[in-house]
Amino acid sequence: MIYTYRKNGIILRFLLYFVFILSLTLFFILYPSGIPAILFLLILYCYAFLMLSPIFTEHSLTKDWLILRHGLGARIEIPLNKIESCGPYNGSLKKLRIGVYSPWKEKTLYVMADRESAVTLQLAEPMKVPAVLWKQVDSVVFDVEHRDIFLKNLRAQSGCSDAEEIH
Repeated sequence: MIYTYRKNGIILRFLLYFVFILSLTLFFILYPSGIPAILFLLILYCYAFLMLSPIFTEHSLTKDWLILRHGLGARIEIPLNKIESCGPYNGSLKKLRIGVYSPWKEKTLYVMADRESAVTLQLAEPMKVPAVLWKQVDSVVFDVEHRDIFLKNLRAQSGCSDAEEIH
């Protein structure tokens, strides 16, 4: 089964960024300044493409794996038998940023495209994640568009318990 991100926030951020890039492009077309300006624009357009890429990716729940995707650069594969508990994220939504990250002092991986509908997983044993420089994490927080349906299907396939039962 495939679960998508909420795309409204990503599209809005991309459109704002696109207007900024378009204005810079017009500036450099009207006032050419050589090779550095062209390289700068090329870097901006590559960055814009990477910002838009979460629209084309999603999370997958297969028979044995939960695959989390964020953009073109992050693919995290979690075996279903390593998931101990799962449930809705009850932490502060202000704390969550967009992207794939793991704060230095925490052992939690965040894979976020939108702050709404976040899910938290507790892993039975820590795993190393290449997307955050092979840091060991023991919990994962990510978002899906239809959280309740996703959690129901995840519990049915992995046998994980509710997150509130563990803590």
